[in-house]
Amino acid sequence: MSNKYLTLSEFNLEGQFLGFVGDSSGACKYLRVAIASGEVRLKIPKELRCSLNQHLEIGEIISVFGLSKLNSHTGKIKFKVYGVKPLGICPSQKMPLPPKAKILVCQKSGCRKRGGQGLLSELEKTLCERGLQDQVVIETTGCLKRCNNAPNCILQLGHKEYKKVHPEAIASLLESHLYKLQQ
Repeated sequence: MSNKYLTLSEFNLEGQFLGFVGDSSGACKYLRVAIASGEVRLKIPKELRCSLNQHLEIGEIISVFGLSKLNSHTGKIKFKVYGVKPLGICPSQKMPLPPKAKILVCQKSGCRKRGGQGLLSELEKTLCERGLQDQVVIETTGCLKRCNNAPNCILQLGHKEYKKVHPEAIASLLESHLYKLQQ
């Protein structure tokens, strides 16, 4: 019986850590690394998985070393990782910004007649007074299907939505949300 893998050479890749890829059980089996020619996935040996999971940060520059092997039947190259060394954060890399909060304000005729335009003005004024205008996107919308509660606005913070909220309360919720993100 012949060995289907032929050892090619040692490798040492340097690139930006993009995250882990798991299998169906949720175990982190592969590293995703961005290199000059694209993205590679490298299988992590079991003995390294736990320590890497706790020490690597997305966006960090890392050096990965090991052996490359050629599958003589398929012609594909397999990388066997022996070690990963963090080199630090790339200075030109900007960490992803948290998603902005969004406020949807209905401007359909029913809501406008019941104070929708005033609500929009009051929201903008309150957010400006508290210095929050850059932290939130205000979108005017069509009907939000809540005509009985007009004028309508919805505050979206991450996966949460707040309805029937006064502009002062919206500003307070937004400040609280931003404070939690900074912690």
